[in-house]
Amino acid sequence: MGVHGGVSRAAGAWLRAAVMALLVALPQGVLGTATAEGAQLAALAVLVVALFTLSEYGGRAPSLVEFRDAPPFNRLRAATAFASLLLICVMLRPMPPDATSGLLLQVLGERLGLWLGWPGSPVHLALIALGSETASVPGLRAALAVSYALSLGMVAVFGLVLIMGGWPRPAPFNIWINLPRFDPAAGGDVRGRLMREAHVNLVLGFLLPFLLPVTVILGDVGSRLPSSPAALAWMVAAWSLLPASFAMRGLAFLRLAHILAAQRARGDGTPGRLQPA
Repeated sequence: MGVHGGVSRAAGAWLRAAVMALLVALPQGVLGTATAEGAQLAALAVLVVALFTLSEYGGRAPSLVEFRDAPPFNRLRAATAFASLLLICVMLRPMPPDATSGLLLQVLGERLGLWLGWPGSPVHLALIALGSETASVPGLRAALAVSYALSLGMVAVFGLVLIMGGWPRPAPFNIWINLPRFDPAAGGDVRGRLMREAHVNLVLGFLLPFLLPVTVILGDVGSRLPSSPAALAWMVAAWSLLPASFAMRGLAFLRLAHILAAQRARGDGTPGRLQPA
């Protein structure tokens, strides 16, 4: 990679670091923190996430971040996380009577909460898991429903991208760069390992919205969870977006396994590089 490529990568890394810093700071900036210590922890989290993102995207190869050079995987996750956190904060923040747009969003969120909050649904279980005192927070059911709906939409959009053949792009897909924790030379059939990863992630993506609240309920820890508005916003976002990220990862691995099978059928055995047909 030449000088131009290095400058472009560095500029992209700084831009992503700024976006992630803004994302982490969003709940505290909109909802505030209860204590000075909370504000300091929030500032430290912003700094750590920004430095981590800068390191992962600024280097020649990442150490933890997957699909670094396979858009729109991470872009879709970041955009959904930003939208989810912003709307969660809108739902949880008390609105003055003249704030028409915010109140309209809250009303729409409550309608969505009624639609998605049937008995036994993930939204209903999450509301129970947060405890009776926290569950009484105005707008919480709406926040849960909106965040869950956005997470489902994220998976659906990525699935549509796969169906239309728009991923991975650009080709070829470099396993060494985009899957730093997956070693294709570690032994065993690579396609079989990709399929196993795909199935595990898809199962986690489907079950975690149910299992996380059930675990909290059975462990009787709902009353001990942080109750500040910013912490509540993070819990809601994590509950919905973490399973959706697993589901997206599962779909991505299924796609890669399919590409590898087609590549082998063409007689192309290039290790570590997948070339869609």
